[in-house]
Amino acid sequence: PEASVLARANLKDFSIAALRERLARDGLAPYRAEQIAGWLYHRGVEDPAAMSDLGRDVRERLAGEWDTRALEVAKVERSSDGTLKAVLEARDGVRVESVVIPEEDRTTLCVSTQHGCPLACSFCATGALGFGRNLTTAEIIDQVCRMRELLEAGRRITNVVFMGMGEPLLNLPAVLEAVYALGREYGMVIGNVFHAGDGNMHPCIFYDSSKAGELERSEELGGKILELCIVPGGTITGEHGVGIEKLKAMCLQF
Repeated sequence: PEASVLARANLKDFSIAALRERLARDGLAPYRAEQIAGWLYHRGVEDPAAMSDLGRDVRERLAGEWDTRALEVAKVERSSDGTLKAVLEARDGVRVESVVIPEEDRTTLCVSTQHGCPLACSFCATGALGFGRNLTTAEIIDQVCRMRELLEAGRRITNVVFMGMGEPLLNLPAVLEAVYALGREYGMVIGNVFHAGDGNMHPCIFYDSSKAGELERSEELGGKILELCIVPGGTITGEHGVGIEKLKAMCLQF
């Protein structure tokens, strides 16, 4: 790709707040950030020309100045049990793997956070590759977008785990922003609170119980985040015991 194309910013690398600031700097109305995020995350629309509630001039500038896709599908493999593995390629040629694992009552997507891994664990094939680079937020999010496009009709991703290539805690800023993007997909606000003493991360989901469906969406989103914590070796218990909202996670933990 030409250097000018590689240098273009990707909309998915920006939080809502950061995108508002960038749009204002570029002479566009900051409120457009919420509209753009709605198309990208709620509707799954990546072509600026199809973002119909944006003015023509805004759509043309987005198309000419921004990228909306960070990964493209290079190879797909399907197993007899329905498991789907894809090799996804970034603009600079870096390739990563994502895997969809379908089950009767859920569809889990395993995403990568790094190209290769610096930890070189003896049991891990990724570690043998050495470390290439961290993935950007857009490249992590796009694994969800590209794999969602490959699903069979009627199936949707219900769980996302950061168990692919790389160590997610070594690329924490991009991983956290990808978690926030999941929140935007559900229309929920997530606040990550860290304990000063033990370093534990406590994602807090803010919802309005007076709004129909918000409690249910927050519980489903909380389940996704909880699974992200369990898979790398975390626990659902902590010092506060197990509440009823964690009952479904007991099977994952034990």
